[in-house]
Amino acid sequence: MGVEKLKTEALQLSPETLVYPVKELLANLDVMSEAEMEKLWIEEVPRISTFHPE
Repeated sequence: MGVEKLKTEALQLSPETLVYPVKELLANLDVMSEAEMEKLWIEEVPRISTFHPE
């Protein structure tokens, strides 16, 4: 599976479902500093906070 297809499918998940794989991926990014990870989360939070359960 290509990165773009994986990204497209992941973005279709609910925020609650997306949390686990995101946490796992971040835990495996030893090369990123804490500041870099925080920056990514700051960028991601507005996108996932738009989730409105029906």
